[in-house]
Amino acid sequence: MINKEILTGAFKGEMDSQWGVLTGVRPVKLITKLTDRGLSDGEAIKSFMEELGVSEMRSRICLAASEFSRTVRDGLAARDILLYIGIPFCPTRCTYCSFVSNSMPGAMKLLDPFMDMLLYEMEYAAERLKISGLNIRAVYIGGGTPTTLDEERLERLLSAVERHFGSGFDEYTVEAGRPDTVTDKKLETMLRHGVNRISINPQSLSPAVLSAIGRQHGPEEFFHAFEAARRAGFRYINCDLIAGLPADNPESFKDTLRRVMELSPENITVHTLAVKRGSTINELGAALPTADEVRAMLDHGAETLTGAGYRPYYLYRQKNSAGGFENTGWTKPAMHSLYNVATMEELCGNLALGGGAVSKMMDPVTGFITRAFNPKYPYEYNTNREKIEKCKDEFFDFYRERSLPGIDVPNRE
Repeated sequence: MINKEILTGAFKGEMDSQWGVLTGVRPVKLITKLTDRGLSDGEAIKSFMEELGVSEMRSRICLAASEFSRTVRDGLAARDILLYIGIPFCPTRCTYCSFVSNSMPGAMKLLDPFMDMLLYEMEYAAERLKISGLNIRAVYIGGGTPTTLDEERLERLLSAVERHFGSGFDEYTVEAGRPDTVTDKKLETMLRHGVNRISINPQSLSPAVLSAIGRQHGPEEFFHAFEAARRAGFRYINCDLIAGLPADNPESFKDTLRRVMELSPENITVHTLAVKRGSTINELGAALPTADEVRAMLDHGAETLTGAGYRPYYLYRQKNSAGGFENTGWTKPAMHSLYNVATMEELCGNLALGGGAVSKMMDPVTGFITRAFNPKYPYEYNTNREKIEKCKDEFFDFYRERSLPGIDVPNRE
């Protein structure tokens, strides 16, 4: 259980530099190492503040997230892995996006060949998984926006997951990030196949902000999708928000957070806008909130969420983020996502399928990490079976070569 006192008093007396000398993506890893060495909570926070120059609030948030990291780590066995399936298609492309995703309906001609190759990749990976001794603990279907798939294609995808990898996972998440892609039938299909977590992401509930980022839905579609997911029976819903979007300001961000919190989602993720080189925002030089305004959004979010009983359960940073700030996942007690923690803290391997997917292999003894990359763009993915097979061979060969009992993966003929 997370100690509420970890966050007490964290919102006063901020230092000028929020992250001090730290530049890495995963600061929680660092504070976890300090506590693993035997430092008390107070000593770890003091080290972060005095030796690294991290603000008190960010130090305390890292420490709180570290408790979740240790809890998840202690519950993982040497053979446990994650499964990620990437669907790189969206209804439209958001102006802040630089991910490998293709907007519909222009990319429609790529979708069915993509589905055919993805199902082949599932079959190829599943054959090796069966004799690998590895165990899938959590499944995450992300993107893009997986619910861009129509109801028939979504049924085909989830049926293939069940056929090739089984069911009864500890955690099974589908990213339904765009509210305008959510239908009652899709929700029913997901639940029937064992999906127990869903993410519905408004990013903002300001019509002006939604328009500025190229979304084709308003706040009402988000509320409709959220309520439909609750009616369908989803007990775990996450909502993503982004601080620092064009046309946003601290007051409109506060209003978005307040309205989302009124729905009482189990998880709320507060991202900081990272301006990517390939994004429309960067190309057009869009006007953005200042670093001080972004900090005001994030600090209000942290204080408000903490006061409502949420706790920070994972945190990471990105290059080119507004003010150099962070992305933080907040959770109600005992409702955190195993997948998110294990992925962000690199606690186990991740078998990744689909266009642009990156499999991560981790030696559970030494902690050594390496990666294997699928073809990046859908057309390349659709036409490069050999490279996809090679990526999967690299993943399973990595574990076969480790001294783990029961690992026996034959080479591909």
